This record gives sequence, C-alpha cells and structure tokens, in this order.
Amino acid sequence: MTTNIDAIKNRRQIKYFTDKIPDKVIIKEILSDTVKYAPVKNNMWNFKLEVYGPEWAEEKQKMVLNTICTTPLFPLPEDSVSTVYKAYKEQGIKNGYGLKYDKNIHRFNDQVTAPYLIAIKLSKNTYNLQNESQDVLDVAVMAGCIGATLSYLTQEKNLGGGFCQCFMGSDKLGIEKNFIANDKSDFLFTYSIGYPDKNLYVRDPWPLKPNVNDVVEWMT
Repeated sequence: MTTNIDAIKNRRQIKYFTDKIPDKVIIKEILSDTVKYAPVKNNMWNFKLEVYGPEWAEEKQKMVLNTICTTPLFPLPEDSVSTVYKAYKEQGIKNGYGLKYDKNIHRFNDQVTAPYLIAIKLSKNTYNLQNESQDVLDVAVMAGCIGATLSYLTQEKNLGGGFCQCFMGSDKLGIEKNFIANDKSDFLFTYSIGYPDKNLYVRDPWPLKPNVNDVVEWMT
C-alpha cells in the first residue's frame, strides 16, 4: 500500500481500465474513509454519491455516448453517435488510443465504463443538521473536496481513477436515455475506479502544470 504523500504524487487521470474488478470491500473502504475524512463546509451534504458497480455495465455503455467530445470547430457528427463511438474504439484499438489518435474522429470519455462509477449529484439536505441553505457554487466546491479525497484514497489502494464532467443531453444527441445520467440538471461529475490498463494511454498530469510563482503570491 502506498503512503499518503505517494498517493498524491502518483495520482493520474485514468481513462482506460482492465476487465479486472476490484474487491467490493476495498471500494467500500474508500467511500467510507472519504465520507469520514473529506472536508465539507459546516458538514452540509447537499449532494450524494451514487455507486454503480459492475452490474451496471450495460447502462455505462449507454452513458459513454453522452460523453462525446465536441468543440465549436469540431461539432456533432452527422452520423449517429453510436456509429462514431464504434469508429473511435476501432481507431483506439489500432493505435493504442492516446497521442496517436486520429484527430478527425470524435473522442469519448471511456472512463465512465470502469468497473465502479461514482456519480456525484446535487441532493438537497442529504445530511444537513443545521438546515442551512447553500448555493450551487458552495455545493460544487465541497463536492470537489470529496472528489480530491476519493482520488487520493483510490491511489492509496493501488487502484486507478478518472474524473468526468463532460456530458451532453441524450435528447440533443438523439440517443436512448440511460438511468445513470437521465437528469443532467443534478449532475456534478463522476469518478471512476478500477485497475488501469497500462497497455493504453495514461495521461500524465504534470506537463501542463503552471509554475508555482504563476499562481502563488506571497503578500507583503
């Protein structure tokens, strides 16, 4: 097992996972410790963590279509999203995904198909003993603290994880709605857990980091 500082230093954004399923006991430990130790303002939980295990594989395969990556210069394709996803998978298998990927083919956030998918969603007064109201920004900040804690505890267990916040509505894409992301209005982000597929591309988080002096100002 890695140490706390190793978990922070070695964390990576994992997008592709093997078929090996982590022990459910380990996932429960990660979630239990996250709830116990993550900082949450005034202990106000106006969000919840939904856990989708291996038995939800079919819904995850539907959901991955919602994660198609588009830009103003690279809009939605004319072909069906499922057809484009098939092309993405075929190209990925051929080129090992990652940096060699054909830039003319839309990408998808395959991490949502991991063995365990944690969906962090808005949920007013899930646990809020003070009955205080929070705006969405406050909730999002607190949920972000939960996400960071989840990621470090996942790494500490020698597992891999990946965040995803890129979801497009099923109606806009003309695809079947899935149970996990059927109401995007309450969605904050997801965190996926599994064993990283080391034969595929793993994004190193450090190259694009700013210089510490660019973001840290010592006030005098």
